[in-house]
Amino acid sequence: MYTRANPPKAFELDRAKVLPFDDIDPFIFTPPGGFLEDVTNYVLGYETTNAFSFWTGVHYLSSILKRDIWMPWGTQRHYPNFYIILLGYPGVVKKSTTMKVLSPVYVASLEEITNPALKWRKKEELVISSTATANGMFKLLGESTNNINKSFEDADGNPMELLSDANIILRVSELTTLLSKAQYNATLIDKVTDFYDCNDRDSSTTVAHGHLDLTNIYCTMLGATTPSSFQSSMTQEAYGGGFMSRCIVVKESSGYRRYPLPAVFPGVPDQVEMAKRLAYIAEFATGEYRLTGEAYDTYASWYIRFKEELQGQDPEEILHQDNRRDINVLKLSLILAAQRYGGKREISQEDVEASIRILDFTLRRAEKDVMRSALNPDTMLAQKILAIIGKKGKIGIGKSELLRNHQRLVNSRQLNDILMNLFEADMIEVCELTTGRPKTEFTGTRELYRFKRDK
Repeated sequence: MYTRANPPKAFELDRAKVLPFDDIDPFIFTPPGGFLEDVTNYVLGYETTNAFSFWTGVHYLSSILKRDIWMPWGTQRHYPNFYIILLGYPGVVKKSTTMKVLSPVYVASLEEITNPALKWRKKEELVISSTATANGMFKLLGESTNNINKSFEDADGNPMELLSDANIILRVSELTTLLSKAQYNATLIDKVTDFYDCNDRDSSTTVAHGHLDLTNIYCTMLGATTPSSFQSSMTQEAYGGGFMSRCIVVKESSGYRRYPLPAVFPGVPDQVEMAKRLAYIAEFATGEYRLTGEAYDTYASWYIRFKEELQGQDPEEILHQDNRRDINVLKLSLILAAQRYGGKREISQEDVEASIRILDFTLRRAEKDVMRSALNPDTMLAQKILAIIGKKGKIGIGKSELLRNHQRLVNSRQLNDILMNLFEADMIEVCELTTGRPKTEFTGTRELYRFKRDK
């Protein structure tokens, strides 16, 4: 059993010698010597990707750490919760594989915690993996959390009374099974948005369930879906109310591994060992973490540049994922510090630098999908027009044909606005009607439009 004096040791795994192929996965940012590196090694034999494995590992760390770890932020605290959405094309890359592989590790890790009081508190959680409503979720939280346990004793043998937190974990292998309800029940997204801030108290009063009070709220989320489902499932409330600004969207357009069956490589930690390592983090990565002096200087320098760029943009054109990028840099830095074995309760300069690089890489790859999802989500006209253009492939389609065949769908003015938005969002290519040569500007006359595929 691992203890504070005897932490786990880092696995040394030479991928070049172990893997039967060249690892061309571009996500090379996982810090060495911690649980997240173990996660990426643990799933090497599955057709997932380093990015999906890393962020899934972040979610499970977030799930087990809960409010027992934090960093100060003025008079408030930042907790290690994340709203993560994995995007991948069906059959091309496995989105929820790491989630399924790590699920039994997480369950076993809770049993490995040696402190009985801590084990009880960690296990007091509500896990939602399918549909839900705001009132129903609140009712379940009221029933399954905020419980009192008087069966424990402190170090001196005195009776101790414990109150569990309102812990909610949204872990959905197909995100649309949760969000489909949100299309008709905007209050669900509103409530999940409120839960993100992990407030000390919240309450709800309904005719069906009466008055419910929650204390010490903690909510973290991991969902997986396809780009098309993502674009069609997001409602206006998801953007207008701030839900999407709290989400980290992780996009993969292709996979990098091909296994007829899952493979097992020598030197990779097994399920029992992974559970023990996660339990070690749950038990000993607790309390307050602070930025070192060097870490603060690095974050402050990045923050000033980031804010200058953000404030120089048109507020209407700022990507939703950039609204809280600075907060996510701090939260991910906290996770990177906590996942190290035997580390101090401090966030290092390396943690901050790695967090900035990881978020830059991750959010940049998902920019187009976030923009597509935000385009007129109420009527979905833009998505329908984009789909029509996409079906034409390399041939493309002209404005007159779009109007002639789809006049019930859109008029000339609406079509012009939509095509211009799609062009500025780098989703379509505008070409000369006669020669087919690409153009640098959109005019709306004598043009051909082609779908611009992600590279």
